[in-house]
Amino acid sequence: MGLDVEMGNDDEAACDCCGHTTRALSGFVHDHDAQCTVAAYAVRWTQNHLATQGASLTVIVGAWGDASSPADRQIVTLKYGFTDDGAVAFTVLDGTPTELTEREVGRTMLRADVIGTPLAKQTFDVLDTVWLTDTRLTELTERDNWYGPLR
Repeated sequence: MGLDVEMGNDDEAACDCCGHTTRALSGFVHDHDAQCTVAAYAVRWTQNHLATQGASLTVIVGAWGDASSPADRQIVTLKYGFTDDGAVAFTVLDGTPTELTEREVGRTMLRADVIGTPLAKQTFDVLDTVWLTDTRLTELTERDNWYGPLR
């Protein structure tokens, strides 16, 4: 499966709590071999708060297009941030249904429904492609934004 990213919205707004810039990005992931869309994604974070809050990610995995329905898609919720041992990594979270997810997605997944399943591999294949391809995520991949400048 050869995956490509189609970058979508790139929005900025002032955070209600602190006034720092909150970024919200989205896009689609296409399987160019099968010539179909296999996922959509959204990433949100507040600048200057990565170390304390991390970034939230939503990956909607499944079929898109005229021949599909929301029942063909599942939403996986993740956090990219510090783990208990101090590493920066992805963590699958329990998803919470929203009005959007109920309209666009057949099922909001719990962590236990993802970890160790084919859906986990599918989700992380999509994330690998997004992380390596969507240049708007540079702020999240730069070490200094997490740990501060090297001294």
